[in-house]
Amino acid sequence: MGVGGAFNTALGGLAAYGNQVGYISDNLANVSTPGFKRVDADFQSYVTLSTPTTHSQGGVNISPTYRTSLPGQVSSSVNPTSFSIAEGEGFAPVTVPTSIVGGVANFGNSLPHYTRACDFSVDTNGYLVNSAGQYLEGVKEQNTYKSDVPGTPSLGNLVGVRVDPTVYKSIPGTSSTTIDYNANFPAGVTAVAYANPPLAVNGTASAQATTQVQFFDSLGNSQTLQLTFQKVPVTATAPQSATALTPGTALGDTTSQWQLVQAIIPGIPTAAGSYLDVLAGITQLATGTDSRGNNVALSDPQAVADATAFIAPNTSLYFTAQGALNGDATLNIAPLLKLPVDWSLATTPTGVTSPQKLTMQYGAIATATAPATGSTQYAGSNLEIRSVVDTTGQAPGAFQKASIDDSGYVVFSYSNGEQLKPYRIPLVTFSNANKLDRVTGAVFAGNDTLAGKPVARWSGEGDSGKIVPSSLEASNVDIADELTKMIVAQRAYSSNGKVITTADEMIQEALGLKR
Repeated sequence: MGVGGAFNTALGGLAAYGNQVGYISDNLANVSTPGFKRVDADFQSYVTLSTPTTHSQGGVNISPTYRTSLPGQVSSSVNPTSFSIAEGEGFAPVTVPTSIVGGVANFGNSLPHYTRACDFSVDTNGYLVNSAGQYLEGVKEQNTYKSDVPGTPSLGNLVGVRVDPTVYKSIPGTSSTTIDYNANFPAGVTAVAYANPPLAVNGTASAQATTQVQFFDSLGNSQTLQLTFQKVPVTATAPQSATALTPGTALGDTTSQWQLVQAIIPGIPTAAGSYLDVLAGITQLATGTDSRGNNVALSDPQAVADATAFIAPNTSLYFTAQGALNGDATLNIAPLLKLPVDWSLATTPTGVTSPQKLTMQYGAIATATAPATGSTQYAGSNLEIRSVVDTTGQAPGAFQKASIDDSGYVVFSYSNGEQLKPYRIPLVTFSNANKLDRVTGAVFAGNDTLAGKPVARWSGEGDSGKIVPSSLEASNVDIADELTKMIVAQRAYSSNGKVITTADEMIQEALGLKR
């Protein structure tokens, strides 16, 4: 093709290296864009004729090579809802809603996208959205407040992750069922026979010990339960049977006995219809057992007369001469109450359960190989409380923050210390991620033909990689590498330009031969 063909070949070279500089400029411009995947130039030569004796110059083609599967550097972030993906080729599933009406996004016809730009934050409508405007998707729990996300992820179950202001902005309280109570009951107190009313024991209160326990009712409201214990004598030798609880009758040994004689909630009205429900007196509880396992009839006349007083089935604590618990150290206070208390209401308020049963755990009893733990009876004249722990009750909680853990769960934290995990984020992999369709430099769309079908897995499974909480994946652009390629492209571009000027001079020389 001669000198004329050199023009076309050099022009092709100028176009190719000009495009390469364009790729480099795009890469360098996005060096700080989270999750950005660089584009490299792939050069291919082509020829029109090439034989052992003849070669006609052809030119060069350039095409982009996408480095989508090449990870970027991971750095820490103060944002609890951002994360990166390490040790794998997984992508976070994202999409853009087709519309948002009244703060609720419609994802019905949205196209699925995938990204490693996981700098998500909560927007004004409660959705987790990244800097590219993509909405994070996850698998939602099957029942509200249950954290029962299905065990196998499915792309067909994806929904937009949202801190729903009508559901998850608060968490209901939990009623108390068990309280661990650790105290020393004073051994220096003289036992006094039980008599009615319980607060006037033979004219003296020295044999009594009063304590208060905080608990939560069925609506999560904090309540105060006041317990009064009395030390009563144990003198007889035959076990007590299913008869009225008469202090001083047969209990089988000479251990010390502390009996729960009153349980009240101070300040609560007790008129007819009150939600302080003692079921018209303790006699309706029929029989129960004391802490030694003996049957007792619960027919305390004072509990019937005074609606604020009620005694539970397991009513007595026993201590050995060494001060250790002897026998079952659990006391049940039941029935307790329906709350909130308002005797003027004709019906039980919504959400209230009745009766509420509260179990007091006083500690483990002594065995042949281990001493007693928890409550004791050592020297002293006053009840000494060591610790009172409500192990089950919880006040209502207000939403504080969302975060994402290393298993992919979206964790909602509340002011009462509770946490919910209503969503879990799967990671999506492809057989050839480099062939995904590029939506932006950090967002990609599926391409079943070239990239393969998407496969959803949980964090840490297969080749999906692991979620690293509170971190960010930077772009995979290497500045030094890009600048080096730019120098080479610049020199190649100049060289192709030189070919054109040389060919032009040669043609001018040929034209001058006519003169």
